[in-house]
Amino acid sequence: MSECHLFGNGPSYKAAPRTPIEHSYGCNVRIASRPVRAIGCIDSGYPIKRLVDQIRSNPDGTSIYATSAVVRHLSDELKRCSWIHKNLEYGWSTQTRMEYRFNCGQVMTHNLCSKYDVINLWGFDSLTSSSVFSWHHDLPDADLCQIAAINEHPQDLHATWMQSWQKLIQDLGDQAIIVNNVPTSNGNINQHVLNEIFEDCGI
Repeated sequence: MSECHLFGNGPSYKAAPRTPIEHSYGCNVRIASRPVRAIGCIDSGYPIKRLVDQIRSNPDGTSIYATSAVVRHLSDELKRCSWIHKNLEYGWSTQTRMEYRFNCGQVMTHNLCSKYDVINLWGFDSLTSSSVFSWHHDLPDADLCQIAAINEHPQDLHATWMQSWQKLIQDLGDQAIIVNNVPTSNGNINQHVLNEIFEDCGI
């Protein structure tokens, strides 16, 4: 059974063990201590510019996975780069594009489910708490990325993300098993299978 590891932007990603680079993926920004095969980006403007600059400054083989809307605004030179892939879908149907708001982790999960049997999530803290805090909030360029302040309607954003997870899981069906890995205070890792959590939820 094939499996991969997807690192979100919640602080708990630090609890993840060492994972094989060729089956590890990230979201939005490079994490220096966590080498991955590819990093997803669904935002134009500064977020993709920062990610491109990070890859260019250290060309270690890391790729960028992006949506067509993001790639559309890149220069012709960047569009020809072998490490930039237009393979993410922000919404995989008219309904999902019109009615749901997905974050990068959800869009990456949708992509990876076509390649792996098991998706291990790390650093997806909002799945087990109402907090939408990201370690990105501490970066000096957080305002340039237009990261929402953690006190700006966090409950609404959390509810939106949960509804999107629910829709994603239900649409994927049995295509892959999605496991949220949650560190505990005593150093253990609890594993929550999202397929089971959202199985009987109505939207």
